[in-house]
Amino acid sequence: MKKYLSIIFIFILALSALGCIEQPEPPGAGYPRVVIDYDEKESETNETIIHLRGMEIIKYEDVNLYIDGEPIIEDYEGYSIEYRTDLTEFDMRVEASRDETRYQFNATIEVRPEVEDEDDENDLIFRITYDEEEQDLIYMDDLPYIELLEEMEDQSI
Repeated sequence: MKKYLSIIFIFILALSALGCIEQPEPPGAGYPRVVIDYDEKESETNETIIHLRGMEIIKYEDVNLYIDGEPIIEDYEGYSIEYRTDLTEFDMRVEASRDETRYQFNATIEVRPEVEDEDDENDLIFRITYDEEEQDLIYMDDLPYIELLEEMEDQSI
């Protein structure tokens, strides 16, 4: 009996190594993530860096990035995007789709916003306001800011 189990185990291992058995995708691996970082330069043109990527190497269809309602990247098909801006405040909408599921992220980003507490002045990098008026304050130690895109309720394209 042990001989047969060993043969079955070796057979399954060989099929897996050859790619005949697909590895299961980790939970949440299909959800794209927006990553927002800050590049503080010696000049006055500091940049906000916006990335869109998956947890795994996953190709997305129909990726769109809008800044202040203007299309920056549209109908892109690929694994990730990166965009840099020196705007101090902007509305950002990111959309992506994969396997007929659509995802989105909407927020207003304030870069180096004015603060009342002088202790926070140098450390506060972003104030992110979502559609629901909820806010996140992102400090230098919190970078990069990473957020999952939400699955869209209306899946019609």
